[in-house]
This record gives sequence, structure tokens and C-alpha cells, in this order.
Amino acid sequence: ILKQAGFPIKHNFIFKIYIRDGRFKYVITNITLQSGDYITPAEKFYSAYSKKGKLKKWIVEWHQTLSDFANNIEEDLISQIENMNNNDDDW
Repeated sequence: ILKQAGFPIKHNFIFKIYIRDGRFKYVITNITLQSGDYITPAEKFYSAYSKKGKLKKWIVEWHQTLSDFANNIEEDLISQIENMNNNDDDW
């Protein structure tokens, strides 16, 4: 959860995992920010530039949280798959 002007902002998204032939990929789509009842698509925030023509600081920070989130998901998925390969349980 990111805070903007003291208000918590939640990330909402659709997360899909595709598995085939010992491989997987994941896709994160429909990313929105929600503050209370107000929901905004992520794409709208990439037009939030300062007077100097740079993305506003909180947008850059928010983008980094999304990037970190995606990287953590990937690491967790790989770890879980490695654990399944080392387990004799035939799920």
C-alpha cells in the first residue's frame, strides 16, 4: 500500500499464471489504484508530470513498488516450483 497525501492507496490487479511443458509465465493486467471508493487505471497516472516535465515523485515511487511486487512474485513462484520438484508428493 502506497500513501499519497496521507491516504492509503491499494493496488488492484488481475494475476494469471500459464503453465505448459515444465515452463510458466505470469501476466499482471488491469492495474488500478484505489483510495476509498475512487478507483483509477494505472495508465492515467503516467500523465502526471511536474511543471519541469518529469513524472511526479510519487508516480516514480509507485512504479517502483509495482516493479518490486512483480519481481517478488517471480522469485516466490520459482521457489515454490523448485520445492515441488524436490517433493515426492504427486499433486
